[in-house]
Amino acid sequence: MVILWDIVTDAKTNLIEHEFDIVCVKFSSDGKYLFTVDGGLTPSLSLWLLSGPSLIQHVYLPQKTRKRPVKNCLVEDSRSTKLLLVLENESEGYRISCWDFSKNNLNFMFVTELDSEACCNSLYFSKTVEGGFHTSEGSIIKMWKIADMGVKQQQRIHIPQQIIESGICALSGAFVALTFLGHAILLSNEVFIVTNLRVNILVY
Repeated sequence: MVILWDIVTDAKTNLIEHEFDIVCVKFSSDGKYLFTVDGGLTPSLSLWLLSGPSLIQHVYLPQKTRKRPVKNCLVEDSRSTKLLLVLENESEGYRISCWDFSKNNLNFMFVTELDSEACCNSLYFSKTVEGGFHTSEGSIIKMWKIADMGVKQQQRIHIPQQIIESGICALSGAFVALTFLGHAILLSNEVFIVTNLRVNILVY
Protein backbone atom coordinates (compact mmCIF):
# COMPACT_ATOMS: atom_id res chain seq x y z
CA MET A 1 0.00 0.00 0.00
CA VAL A 2 1.14 3.55 -0.77
CA ILE A 3 0.18 6.39 1.58
CA LEU A 4 -0.11 9.80 -0.09
CA TRP A 5 0.53 12.47 2.54
CA ASP A 6 -0.37 16.13 2.02
CA ILE A 7 2.09 17.88 4.35
CA VAL A 8 0.12 21.15 4.15
CA THR A 9 -3.24 19.79 5.31
CA ASP A 10 -1.81 16.66 7.00
CA ALA A 11 -4.35 14.60 5.05
CA LYS A 12 -3.33 11.01 4.29
CA THR A 13 -4.79 8.89 1.49
CA ASN A 14 -4.22 5.16 1.13
CA LEU A 15 -3.64 4.11 -2.47
CA ILE A 16 -4.66 0.45 -2.51
CA GLU A 17 -4.33 -1.44 -5.76
CA HIS A 18 -1.27 -3.65 -5.71
CA GLU A 19 -1.21 -7.30 -4.74
CA PHE A 20 2.50 -7.51 -3.87
CA ASP A 21 5.08 -5.31 -2.15
CA ILE A 22 5.69 -1.91 -3.75
CA VAL A 23 9.15 -1.71 -5.37
CA CYS A 24 8.92 1.74 -6.98
CA VAL A 25 7.06 5.04 -6.47
CA LYS A 26 7.68 7.94 -8.86
CA PHE A 27 5.99 11.28 -9.53
CA SER A 28 5.59 12.27 -13.18
CA SER A 29 7.82 15.03 -14.56
CA ASP A 30 4.87 17.47 -14.68
CA GLY A 31 3.84 16.66 -11.10
CA LYS A 32 0.29 15.66 -12.06
CA TYR A 33 0.57 11.87 -11.81
CA LEU A 34 2.05 9.14 -9.66
CA PHE A 35 3.44 5.83 -10.89
CA THR A 36 3.61 2.83 -8.55
CA VAL A 37 5.03 -0.61 -9.32
CA ASP A 38 4.81 -3.82 -7.32
CA GLY A 39 7.18 -6.78 -7.44
CA GLY A 40 6.50 -10.49 -7.34
CA LEU A 41 6.64 -12.86 -10.29
CA THR A 42 4.03 -10.84 -12.19
CA PRO A 43 4.80 -7.17 -11.47
CA SER A 44 2.19 -4.52 -12.25
CA LEU A 45 2.13 -0.78 -12.80
CA SER A 46 -0.49 1.70 -11.59
CA LEU A 47 -1.08 5.23 -12.85
CA TRP A 48 -2.68 7.65 -10.38
CA LEU A 49 -4.05 11.16 -10.89
CA LEU A 50 -2.86 13.22 -7.95
CA SER A 51 -5.79 15.61 -7.98
CA GLY A 52 -8.30 13.49 -6.13
CA PRO A 53 -6.33 11.24 -5.94
CA SER A 54 -7.79 8.58 -8.20
CA LEU A 55 -6.63 5.50 -10.06
CA ILE A 56 -6.49 5.97 -13.85
CA GLN A 57 -5.06 2.65 -14.94
CA HIS A 58 -3.60 -0.59 -13.61
CA VAL A 59 -1.62 -2.80 -16.01
CA TYR A 60 0.66 -5.80 -15.76
CA LEU A 61 4.19 -5.47 -17.08
CA PRO A 62 5.04 -7.75 -20.04
CA GLN A 63 4.88 -11.33 -18.83
CA LYS A 64 8.02 -13.41 -18.44
CA THR A 65 8.83 -16.77 -16.89
CA ARG A 66 10.72 -16.00 -13.69
CA LYS A 67 12.24 -18.17 -11.00
CA ARG A 68 12.54 -15.23 -8.58
CA PRO A 69 10.52 -12.05 -8.03
CA VAL A 70 11.61 -8.72 -9.47
CA LYS A 71 14.11 -7.12 -7.05
CA ASN A 72 13.22 -3.49 -7.74
CA CYS A 73 12.13 -1.16 -10.53
CA LEU A 74 13.02 2.27 -11.88
CA VAL A 75 10.48 4.49 -13.64
CA GLU A 76 11.17 7.55 -15.79
CA ASP A 77 8.86 9.63 -17.98
CA SER A 78 9.69 12.26 -20.60
CA ARG A 79 7.56 15.39 -20.86
CA SER A 80 8.80 16.08 -24.41
CA THR A 81 8.39 12.63 -25.98
CA LYS A 82 5.46 11.52 -23.78
CA LEU A 83 7.15 8.18 -23.20
CA LEU A 84 7.37 6.16 -20.00
CA LEU A 85 10.19 3.70 -19.28
CA VAL A 86 9.90 0.96 -16.65
CA LEU A 87 13.15 -0.83 -15.82
CA GLU A 88 12.93 -4.15 -13.97
CA ASN A 89 15.97 -5.33 -12.01
CA GLU A 90 15.82 -9.09 -11.84
CA SER A 91 17.99 -11.67 -10.08
CA GLU A 92 20.23 -11.64 -13.14
CA GLY A 93 20.24 -8.58 -15.38
CA TYR A 94 17.54 -6.06 -16.20
CA ARG A 95 15.05 -5.26 -18.93
CA ILE A 96 13.08 -2.19 -19.91
CA SER A 97 9.55 -1.70 -21.22
CA CYS A 98 8.44 1.40 -23.09
CA TRP A 99 4.93 2.86 -22.85
CA ASP A 100 3.17 5.61 -24.78
CA PHE A 101 1.95 8.23 -22.30
CA SER A 102 0.79 10.84 -24.83
CA LYS A 103 -2.90 10.61 -23.94
CA ASN A 104 -2.31 10.50 -20.18
CA ASN A 105 -2.86 6.77 -20.07
CA LEU A 106 -0.51 3.85 -20.65
CA ASN A 107 -0.22 2.04 -23.97
CA PHE A 108 2.43 -0.66 -24.20
CA MET A 109 4.95 -0.29 -27.06
CA PHE A 110 7.78 -2.82 -26.58
CA VAL A 111 10.05 -4.57 -24.07
CA THR A 112 13.81 -5.15 -24.44
CA GLU A 113 16.35 -7.14 -22.41
CA LEU A 114 19.24 -4.75 -21.75
CA ASP A 115 21.61 -6.84 -19.64
CA SER A 116 21.79 -10.46 -18.47
CA GLU A 117 24.13 -10.03 -15.49
CA ALA A 118 24.32 -6.54 -13.97
CA CYS A 119 21.86 -4.64 -11.79
CA CYS A 120 20.93 -1.10 -12.87
CA ASN A 121 21.23 1.73 -10.34
CA SER A 122 19.78 4.70 -12.25
CA LEU A 123 17.57 5.60 -15.20
CA TYR A 124 17.25 9.09 -16.71
CA PHE A 125 15.93 10.44 -19.98
CA SER A 126 18.41 12.60 -21.89
CA LYS A 127 17.70 16.34 -21.97
CA THR A 128 19.56 16.82 -25.27
CA VAL A 129 18.91 13.70 -27.39
CA GLU A 130 15.37 12.86 -28.48
CA GLY A 131 14.53 9.34 -27.31
CA GLY A 132 17.88 9.00 -25.53
CA PHE A 133 18.34 7.82 -21.95
CA HIS A 134 21.11 6.93 -19.49
CA THR A 135 21.61 3.99 -17.16
CA SER A 136 24.37 3.29 -14.67
CA GLU A 137 25.49 0.01 -13.15
CA GLY A 138 28.43 -0.31 -10.76
CA SER A 139 31.18 1.68 -12.46
CA ILE A 140 29.63 1.75 -15.93
CA ILE A 141 27.50 4.44 -17.58
CA LYS A 142 25.54 3.53 -20.70
CA MET A 143 23.76 5.77 -23.18
CA TRP A 144 20.81 4.29 -25.09
CA LYS A 145 18.42 5.47 -27.77
CA ILE A 146 14.87 4.37 -28.52
CA ALA A 147 14.59 3.54 -32.23
CA ASP A 148 12.52 1.22 -34.45
CA MET A 149 10.37 -0.05 -31.56
CA GLY A 150 13.45 -1.10 -29.61
CA VAL A 151 16.53 0.17 -27.80
CA LYS A 152 20.06 0.53 -29.14
CA GLN A 153 23.16 1.16 -27.04
CA GLN A 154 24.95 4.30 -28.21
CA GLN A 155 27.85 4.54 -25.79
CA ARG A 156 29.42 2.66 -22.88
CA ILE A 157 31.78 4.47 -20.49
CA HIS A 158 33.74 2.79 -17.71
CA ILE A 159 34.50 4.91 -14.66
CA PRO A 160 37.42 3.58 -12.54
CA GLN A 161 35.35 4.10 -9.37
CA GLN A 162 32.05 2.81 -8.06
CA ILE A 163 29.09 5.09 -8.82
CA ILE A 164 26.89 5.71 -5.77
CA GLU A 165 24.51 8.39 -7.13
CA SER A 166 23.73 10.07 -10.44
CA GLY A 167 21.39 12.58 -12.05
CA ILE A 168 20.70 14.95 -14.94
CA CYS A 169 21.29 18.70 -14.75
CA ALA A 170 17.98 20.36 -15.69
CA LEU A 171 19.69 23.42 -17.22
CA SER A 172 22.59 21.96 -19.22
CA GLY A 173 21.39 18.38 -19.71
CA ALA A 174 24.76 17.04 -18.49
CA PHE A 175 24.83 13.66 -16.77
CA VAL A 176 26.43 13.82 -13.30
CA ALA A 177 27.73 10.76 -11.46
CA LEU A 178 29.00 10.83 -7.86
CA THR A 179 31.57 8.12 -7.06
CA PHE A 180 32.37 6.29 -3.84
CA LEU A 181 35.71 8.14 -3.51
CA GLY A 182 34.02 11.54 -3.71
CA HIS A 183 34.53 12.44 -7.37
CA ALA A 184 31.83 14.11 -9.47
CA ILE A 185 31.93 12.89 -13.08
CA LEU A 186 30.25 15.19 -15.60
CA LEU A 187 29.37 13.99 -19.08
CA SER A 188 28.35 16.46 -21.74
CA ASN A 189 27.20 15.98 -25.35
CA GLU A 190 26.30 12.37 -24.46
CA VAL A 191 29.84 11.07 -24.99
CA PHE A 192 32.73 13.03 -23.51
CA ILE A 193 33.82 13.35 -19.90
CA VAL A 194 34.36 17.08 -19.51
CA THR A 195 35.53 17.25 -15.92
CA ASN A 196 36.32 15.12 -12.89
CA LEU A 197 35.87 17.21 -9.75
CA ARG A 198 36.83 16.23 -6.23
CA VAL A 199 34.05 16.97 -3.78
CA ASN A 200 33.87 16.47 -0.04
CA ILE A 201 31.24 13.90 0.87
CA LEU A 202 30.65 11.60 3.79
CA VAL A 203 29.86 8.01 2.86
CA TYR A 204 28.21 5.91 5.56
